[in-house]
Amino acid sequence: MVLSGNKAMAKDYILGLNMLSNMRLCSNVPAQSIVQTALGGHQSVQNYIVPGGRIYEQREYIYKALNDIPGITAVKPKAAFYIFPKVDTKKFNIVDDEKFALDLLR
Repeated sequence: MVLSGNKAMAKDYILGLNMLSNMRLCSNVPAQSIVQTALGGHQSVQNYIVPGGRIYEQREYIYKALNDIPGITAVKPKAAFYIFPKVDTKKFNIVDDEKFALDLLR
């Protein structure tokens, strides 16, 4: 987008555009910082990430389940809430990623 002319005249307009673009490009940090308190006071994740904790057990389960599939491997995440499986393209005869994605959807 290009704005021409005297920008002082469009000060409020530019401010509004910046606000809209920031809402789309960035997370709402102030709101994220109060969610924990709003949902029940100060909480710690420590109980969830130790053996027996929900997040720890879910990570262990998905890591084992993926690695138990022949042709699928994954590295166990250390501090993240996501895991990226690696698919053996030779084992599954995958030569085209677009076709692979469409086949997954069927």
